[in-house]
Amino acid sequence: MEQVLTITQLNAKGEGISLDAAGHTILTPFTLPGEVVRGEVSLPLTHEAARADLLEVLTASSERQPAPCPYFGTCGGCQLQHMTPDFYVRFKKDQVIDSLRQQGVEAFVEDPVVLPPHLRRRINFKAQKVKGKVLLGYHQRRTHKVLDIHECPLLKPELSTLMTPLREVLLSILSPQEEVNLFLTLAENGIDMVLDFKQGKTLTLEMNQRLVEFGQKHRIIRMGMGEDLLFQREEPYVKFAGHMVKIPPNPFLQTSQEAEALLVKYVVENLTKPSKRIADLFCGLGTFSVPLADHGAVDAYESNKKSIHYLNYSQAKNPSPHKLQGIQRDLFVYPLTPQELNTYDVVVLDPPRAGAPAQVKNLVASQMRHVIMVSCNAQSFARDARILGKGGFMPGPIHLVDQFLWTPHMEMVASFRRPSP
Repeated sequence: MEQVLTITQLNAKGEGISLDAAGHTILTPFTLPGEVVRGEVSLPLTHEAARADLLEVLTASSERQPAPCPYFGTCGGCQLQHMTPDFYVRFKKDQVIDSLRQQGVEAFVEDPVVLPPHLRRRINFKAQKVKGKVLLGYHQRRTHKVLDIHECPLLKPELSTLMTPLREVLLSILSPQEEVNLFLTLAENGIDMVLDFKQGKTLTLEMNQRLVEFGQKHRIIRMGMGEDLLFQREEPYVKFAGHMVKIPPNPFLQTSQEAEALLVKYVVENLTKPSKRIADLFCGLGTFSVPLADHGAVDAYESNKKSIHYLNYSQAKNPSPHKLQGIQRDLFVYPLTPQELNTYDVVVLDPPRAGAPAQVKNLVASQMRHVIMVSCNAQSFARDARILGKGGFMPGPIHLVDQFLWTPHMEMVASFRRPSP
């Protein structure tokens, strides 16, 4: 049903909020406060709100700009390209401030550092063979259909230039209607690539040879299919603050080297000096552990077995100035106890999007005086900050790094200290 809607504000996802004549909430993406739009309103997906597809902007906001990507609105990725740069920065900063306010947390929030496009070093392409051609790109918005794209302003050029040759090689690999996920990571010495077929796949010798030839031509230094290695010409590696770290297939890394460098800078600048013993919780491959080991001994905790293996393997080959050991441990099931935490001078905490309330409560119960928290979710960050605050920890300035360009997400770093008794 078509309706004319007046947008009053945006929700945390950047969707426009309006009310119909009966007072029901309607959410419309790609709109801005003050705009009058025509939308196709669907039945409510929840008891709280209906959704509308934007058909036409009747009265545009002065904060609206043309989207820089031709696939904006159809692609399921970026949601905020229609915002002018100034409005975009205010919106993203306000989401952090509002989340803190809702939890009763008072802190100074810095302006975000917005990183430019063409920096993303890892990506998950979707591909499907349809009517004799390969569709390659991302999912269409709110569907699982593959949107065929030929450029993406987020990606490093080394990844963008692979899109056409990937189509060409997949044309001879995929069966009709067959789908595959392609995970690509730009390492320091080449590209790591993993193929994950939705229904499983057995490669013929000819298919395997085509993939090997593709890899040789396009600087793919390692290629795998699921858990199986197809070939490896070199071990891919990245550098954390100048230290070489080997990476597993399809690793978790910060979106870009530039964002990673900023996050590390903020963590190290806030480090208690001297720090003889440091705990890095949810350490991944050692994004913070490795730079921290320039300043003190580090125990790095992570549940992912491969990440810990590669971290320790890299340390054995290129040891840090101070001892660094990776320890496999599920901190959601077995958070460090207050007694264990008491042996450290500082704790760095970088949990997944859900946060780490159990671990934070143990920090409060310990004798710890200093916690540095990193987060990519404003809501869980604010909740965990509230728990720390109730335990006497006071937040310093909150640094914002916008490495998730044109999305509602934001990376945060803050130091929390409590006075000695």
